[in-house]
Amino acid sequence: MTPRRVLNIPRILWTGVVLGLISGGVYAVVSPHVPGYSIASEVGLLAVVGAMVGLLVAGVVVALVDRER
Repeated sequence: MTPRRVLNIPRILWTGVVLGLISGGVYAVVSPHVPGYSIASEVGLLAVVGAMVGLLVAGVVVALVDRER
């Protein structure tokens, strides 16, 4: 009988945060700019929002994968 492998949950969550951060920043750069806001503030805001979304998605993935075990 083989032992059960344990998920490295923090690594998966941090990967989601980093991917969300990058995707939010890229989206802010390629999207049309909002008048009244600097590019830096748009990148910062969308990068943080992307990081939160990435964390949420990674958490859901961890919950679904760990539930099937």
